[in-house]
Amino acid sequence: MKNFKGLNQGLGQVLGFCAISASFVGLTLVTSGCGISSPNTGVTSANSGASVGLTIDPSSVSNMAAGSTHAFSAWGGSGSGYTFSKISGVGMIDTATGVYTAPSSVTAGSSTAVVQVTDSVGLTKTATISLATSATSAQRLTIRLASSVVFVNQTTQITVNGGTAPYTYGVSGGGSIDVNGRYSAPSTLTGTEQTVTITATDSAGISAAASITVTQVAADSSALVGFFTSLDLGQSIAGTVPVDVNVYQGYDSSVNPAYIRLILETPNGSRLVVGSRSLSAVGTASVSLNTASYPNGDYILHLSAFDSRSVEYADIADPLSVRFANLSAQARAQCTTQGGAAVVANGRQICQIPSSACPVGWIAYGSGNWTTTVATFCDGGSSTGCGSGRKSGTTGFHDTFQDLAPETVTVPEVAACGPANSGRNRTCAATITKIGCVLRN
Repeated sequence: MKNFKGLNQGLGQVLGFCAISASFVGLTLVTSGCGISSPNTGVTSANSGASVGLTIDPSSVSNMAAGSTHAFSAWGGSGSGYTFSKISGVGMIDTATGVYTAPSSVTAGSSTAVVQVTDSVGLTKTATISLATSATSAQRLTIRLASSVVFVNQTTQITVNGGTAPYTYGVSGGGSIDVNGRYSAPSTLTGTEQTVTITATDSAGISAAASITVTQVAADSSALVGFFTSLDLGQSIAGTVPVDVNVYQGYDSSVNPAYIRLILETPNGSRLVVGSRSLSAVGTASVSLNTASYPNGDYILHLSAFDSRSVEYADIADPLSVRFANLSAQARAQCTTQGGAAVVANGRQICQIPSSACPVGWIAYGSGNWTTTVATFCDGGSSTGCGSGRKSGTTGFHDTFQDLAPETVTVPEVAACGPANSGRNRTCAATITKIGCVLRN
């Protein structure tokens, strides 16, 4: 196709704005918004409702996340007076900037949108948007169970990773769950065991589910039996942690516990009493364990109970292996020097430093995304003579320290004149305010 610039300029003196998009396609003259016919045989013009020469960029967006933003730009047409609108679907668009904002929750029945740009003479062009549904986004939200098997009357902690706090919880199949994710099994079962489903939903409406098997307490050779409920086998822990247990009657229903002891078996095999708690009856209890009082390494937790006659029942629960993972004294001192604080991340103690990057001698912990962030304004530039306008957007943020990559937003780069961005985009990330670091080995 050839564009006859000189002819376009000549026509501009006769047709006004029509000449802006006039071009020869073969032997056909195509114009925008003129509503006239050429007197030359075989030469036709577009009607005034056509959008030839007007472009919206991009023309489509796929798999857009709930709550995210995307900036649309426009060029061509009359060259000025662009306004944006949403003509169908979900979300909203800024009429002046072209920044589309997806809804905070997306379902399969409401996961598309169509937006439109209109120029100063009424020409229009549309773009389509498809959003990632909650079913797709739920991969970012996971449930971690302290135990997938619990006994009647037992409680266990549900931990949620990913998504956006706060979380709400639900349960079907028996038992109850509180606002903190603590599940309590039913006191009776319809059979020897039953399966319950735990659900967690974040503030954006994204959900995840996990199953727990509830079973009967078996008779035991001990008059008292117990279970660790808040820790997993082989779990890494740091700082001061609650060790939650359940204590039940075994073969002798007349025996009731008076108090329990938490015993720590050290790597060299010695046993130390690290906590105790009085009990007036069978049920749940929690003993605090300060792991920072001991060197890092592998330990074994034991549980013993005493009845009202001071008779001891040793190892009433299966021993539980755990690993202490605190900052060393040297690392803790250097963390303080950097203005940081020791925090626990995934069972390990790390240094939370108020900076966007780890200082010399330190490296980012894990994936490097243990952070807090603040929103960042992203500017795609502005035009000076073609009316494309400034395109911009703002990132999301998270002010709770968690393993979450800094939020991003992508906007078109607007040139001084001509096409809005020539295919180039600018991606901006939220500003990191705190980052989790460990000493480099």
